[in-house]
Amino acid sequence: MRANSYELTTRIERETNTSIRDVKVDMHKSASNMNDNNINTILTTVSNSRNQTIAVEKGDITKVKNINAIIINATSGSLQDAGGIDKAIVNAAGTALVEEYKKIIAKNNDLPISPGKAVKTTAGNLPFTSIIRAYGSQYIDGNQQERPLLFSSVLSSLQLAENECYTSVALAAVSSKTSDFPLTDYINIVVRAVKQFFADNPQSKLKKMILVDIDDAVCNSFVREIIIDHRNEAVDNDDDIMNYELTPLNERLVCGHQKNENTNFSRNIIRYPIAPKIETKTVIHSHKPLDLYSIQMVTTKDDWDIIGINNTAITQAENTIRKVIDSATISEPYSISLGKDIAVHKEQIKSIATQHYIQINFHEEKSGQLSMILKGLKPNVQEAKLKITLYAHDILKMQINNNNNELGTPKEWGEQKEDVKLVEIPTSDPNFTRIEKPGLSTPQQVQMVLFSLFALMDTADSYKTVLKRLIRHRKRALYRAIGVGFGDAEDDINSVDYYAILDLELLGERIHGRKFADWLITHADMTALLMRLAHEAHVVLLPGRGFGIQHPSGRVSLANLNEADYKRIGTAVRALIEEYVEQFNKETADKPLSKWKVVK
Repeated sequence: MRANSYELTTRIERETNTSIRDVKVDMHKSASNMNDNNINTILTTVSNSRNQTIAVEKGDITKVKNINAIIINATSGSLQDAGGIDKAIVNAAGTALVEEYKKIIAKNNDLPISPGKAVKTTAGNLPFTSIIRAYGSQYIDGNQQERPLLFSSVLSSLQLAENECYTSVALAAVSSKTSDFPLTDYINIVVRAVKQFFADNPQSKLKKMILVDIDDAVCNSFVREIIIDHRNEAVDNDDDIMNYELTPLNERLVCGHQKNENTNFSRNIIRYPIAPKIETKTVIHSHKPLDLYSIQMVTTKDDWDIIGINNTAITQAENTIRKVIDSATISEPYSISLGKDIAVHKEQIKSIATQHYIQINFHEEKSGQLSMILKGLKPNVQEAKLKITLYAHDILKMQINNNNNELGTPKEWGEQKEDVKLVEIPTSDPNFTRIEKPGLSTPQQVQMVLFSLFALMDTADSYKTVLKRLIRHRKRALYRAIGVGFGDAEDDINSVDYYAILDLELLGERIHGRKFADWLITHADMTALLMRLAHEAHVVLLPGRGFGIQHPSGRVSLANLNEADYKRIGTAVRALIEEYVEQFNKETADKPLSKWKVVK
């Protein structure tokens, strides 16, 4: 109805001699004229099996409807506002809120609240029961426990809401802007914290969490993140956000002030000297496994006003609009092969249908075949069919890989663990035919086409975002096992390499200096190096600078191994460099090098 500047609507108006008004647009115009736009928009909602929901809403945090409290992530333990959304909330709530913040700090002996904690105040002039203020941490370099402190602060806020028997709260993404927290990390940690709270509190009175922001980029990031299955990510030891060390603060020292150039807001720079021999307290959270979340279909109601000279014209226009809607809606039968576990697959297919705003009705199941009826707008049905087909393809591929199928290595070849045993077979042998064929098979070509189509369909780049995070986790695991950081690109979420070059010359120079690196070039045997890694890490690496070039480096793919494998490779490289250090110390008269030191 709204497409092409209301082209269809205009045609119906001419044919029926009526005027058709878009009520939602008229309301927006009216709100703009009054300079008071109170309309927030729900973008996506997901829920778990207990109907605990997480929603993403674009709009003003102070205009969210039907909630008990809002959560603000403070950028300092002193609870002073940092401008932007934070300042807008404080201004809307009134001076009573500022006075309440001062009382909280005064009760805390004029010390800021501890990182990872939250406090509750009244909402002042805002239409909520309270405002919950959480203090995570000012982001510095990612190595000051910023991530676990943010995670803990969100959990503390939600626990505070639970203690107050609240049923719904909203959280504003303040810290991502005012504390320089990388947006991707911030979004990921907040969403995981909310899901963790719901997992830890299955009987919680708090049933709904709304993530709110006015910025499109932040809202889109939230939308992409909440639909991700975080159940495996939650146990990733290399991205540990569960535990942190809390150092007691002793005394308070004002050593200067900072001023925001844009707002002229000034705040003190506080330092807290730590008395000697004060032990840090390790805060360890014990959490339950996360739940699986599915997208809920968000149904919106649009009103249209039809104005005509008589009832006949109005009825004619209404009937024409209904015919247009009916003609755009299709009902299409569809059938796929899924093998076994049909009940489990039904839930996944329902989720796909919900994402594409279509209805789905399942019919008979016969020997692994599942029949269904898809109903909705034609483009939505076509996209859903393609995604369901891709899902069925993946399931069948997994079932084939889990069985001794025709693409497997012939059993008579035996187990080949340590030594490579070459077996020569004639081209007439059936084994040759079934192993040689898959390299040129039509199914593989079809699969590549399906991958390309899927990339075109995934307009939000959800799959690409998950893959980027996965590959960067693998690279981080590899370099952490070696004992070095992987450079300035570590902070760039778009720096994703298909291969990682393990360059002993570069690593040697970073750890022990240029002299050791020069010695390494002349003493390290590339072939021996790759064979050693193949034996100890059980993975074959390619030469780092190409075949035929003698250089102590290897190239490892980041696309097809488990994270534990990359740790094993990193550990083997580290042991290899330690051996070279020992040999270097024996052969040179210089000051002996230490075997290892961690280099950022």
